[in-house]
Amino acid sequence: HTTHNTQHTTHLAIAFMCLFFSVTSMILSAQNWVGTIGTGTTLYRSGKIGIGFTSTPSCSSSILEVDSAINVTGQLPAYPSLLFNCDKILYSPSGENLYTGFQTGTNNVSGINNSFFGQSAGNSNRYGNRNTYLGRHAAEHNDGDDNVVIGNDALAVSTATNGSVFIGSYAGGNSMTTETVAIGFEAGHEMQMPTNTVIGYRAARNADWANENVVIGYNAASQIISSSANTM
Repeated sequence: HTTHNTQHTTHLAIAFMCLFFSVTSMILSAQNWVGTIGTGTTLYRSGKIGIGFTSTPSCSSSILEVDSAINVTGQLPAYPSLLFNCDKILYSPSGENLYTGFQTGTNNVSGINNSFFGQSAGNSNRYGNRNTYLGRHAAEHNDGDDNVVIGNDALAVSTATNGSVFIGSYAGGNSMTTETVAIGFEAGHEMQMPTNTVIGYRAARNADWANENVVIGYNAASQIISSSANTM
């Protein structure tokens, strides 16, 4: 039911749970809706709100769901997350983290100052801090600190890499190394030992147990296995 000031004009239209008002002051109390309609006021409701649905909305974690396009003029506040098809596409929890993409950064526990962009980027990061991951599956399983990983499946397997830079599709893809720089497609792809610098297409791709090397060039040292302290 509605209660309103008789000194004001009121128009009420109901169609598929849509309410339209032209008033300066009105109290609405029906189906758990409680609030004051008017300029600068807010209407409150407990439970879930669905717009454009013929059944109960499906996303268990959301309060408002819209089954249609949304045209927004101005700001669209969304804290801590914005969902698409029940999956977080923009997520900014506490600790100054920002995650964008499907299943991105979903397992964070206490990691801070992280920025993850792309499907499953940083998905397994729980305690890692100060990381920047960009790309599909970029550092998907890593839980280390102070890394920059850019590229499709770059550093996709490692779980404890720290202080490293991997740039390029599959750069360090199967690597478990740390304190390493690898730039280029599949650069350092299989690298397991720390403190290498490799730059170039497939540079040191198979350097499983090599460490403290500097490798620069197309396919440079692509077959090296265990040599250390070299410049190539």
